[in-house]
Amino acid sequence: MNILNKLQANGFKVVGRYISKKSSKTNKYEVKGYLNDDSIYFFSDNVYPFKNGYNSFSEYSETDSLQVQNYIKKVKQKEAKTPFNVSFEAYSELTS
Repeated sequence: MNILNKLQANGFKVVGRYISKKSSKTNKYEVKGYLNDDSIYFFSDNVYPFKNGYNSFSEYSETDSLQVQNYIKKVKQKEAKTPFNVSFEAYSELTS
């Protein structure tokens, strides 16, 4: 099973590189972890069947690791922002 599919099958929602899960108290999605280049990191305790902290892609399978790494590359490309190149003079002229 693909890691992303396993996350979704266990009630997690993957948006970009963030992993969230619906809270039982507030009924809203809260961020529980993050997709790194070579692992999943959960900073919350209630992330069963995964463990808290570092979860390596190699714990699953090599093909899943490549699929997730390709997904992360696509997300990084979307996250890349254009630099804000405006001089102070141009900024003050536009805003005043």
